[in-house]
Amino acid sequence: MKTEDVDFTSEFHLELPSEKDRSGFGENNIMTPESANIVCCYGLVLWFDTRFTDRFSREQPALLSTSPHNPKTHWSQTLLTFREPIALTDSLMDFSEKAGIEKIGSESLPALALNGRLSIARSSRHRSIDISVEISAIQRDGLKRTWPVQMFDI
Repeated sequence: MKTEDVDFTSEFHLELPSEKDRSGFGENNIMTPESANIVCCYGLVLWFDTRFTDRFSREQPALLSTSPHNPKTHWSQTLLTFREPIALTDSLMDFSEKAGIEKIGSESLPALALNGRLSIARSSRHRSIDISVEISAIQRDGLKRTWPVQMFDI
């Protein structure tokens, strides 16, 4: 890794898993906005994977992962919490009678997806990084609500 690789920006898109992939999210058969499957997203979890290949371990390439799906390491994960939870749904029901951009992402007008951008940059403090997160909730008709950028000093 080069020093300049520490600073980067990545965009992401999040939505609820499909019905066949979902477990533990509630009812699968959605008929009305009142019975829609709504899940609150409270933040993002970050982790890293590092591959040790040819240069360091030609005979036995290895992967160091801090993913919550792999064995624990002393690095663990980083949790970035939102200022307020954002409600998501997988329902294609029309919530438009409850419309209002300021409500998108609320339980009364859940979003279908979250679009965002995560930027990581070296901090002026030794062995620290600055993280910024930009989030927009997208409704089925294309309307979106954007929250102010959140900054994290890790």
